[in-house]
Amino acid sequence: MSYSKDHFTLSTKLTKAEVEEKISNGTLRRSSLLVEKTDKLFIGQINNQGFRIIGATPIASLCVARGVFKDANDITEIQVETSLHKPFLILFTCWFVVLTMVIVGFAIKNSEIISYISRFLILMFAATIFRLLLHLGYVRSRDNTISMIESIVA
Repeated sequence: MSYSKDHFTLSTKLTKAEVEEKISNGTLRRSSLLVEKTDKLFIGQINNQGFRIIGATPIASLCVARGVFKDANDITEIQVETSLHKPFLILFTCWFVVLTMVIVGFAIKNSEIISYISRFLILMFAATIFRLLLHLGYVRSRDNTISMIESIVA
C-alpha cells in the first residue's frame, strides 16, 4: 500500500553535471535522513545518478524526495518521486495500535455493546483526522521541497 506518493518531472537548461553540483551545494550529505540544524536546504545523499533527500526544516522532513537526472536533447530532466518519510508512518501505526488497545480494553471492562460501538466510532474518527493531518503535513512538505528544488536548478 502506498501512502502519500507523488511523481514530478522538472526540466532545466543546465547540464546534468551542473544540476548535480547545484543540488549538492544545497545539501548536507548524510547517510541517514535525520533532521539536524544546518544552513543547507536539504539533508541526504547525492550521486551522479540522482539523489535521496529531505528538507532541512522540521516540516519539510515529512517528505522524502528521490530524484533521477536524465539528459534529453538540450535540457536535463529531473524525475522526482516524493513519499511520506517512514518514521512518520511508523509513528502513525504505533499511535493507532495503542489507541485501539486502550479503547478495546475499556470497552471490554465496561462490556456494554453501545459503549463499545461508540468508542470504536470515536477511534475511527480520531484515526481519520490524524491521518488527514499527517497527509496535510506531507503535502505542505512536498510542495516546499519541490519548490526548493525548482529554485536551485532554475
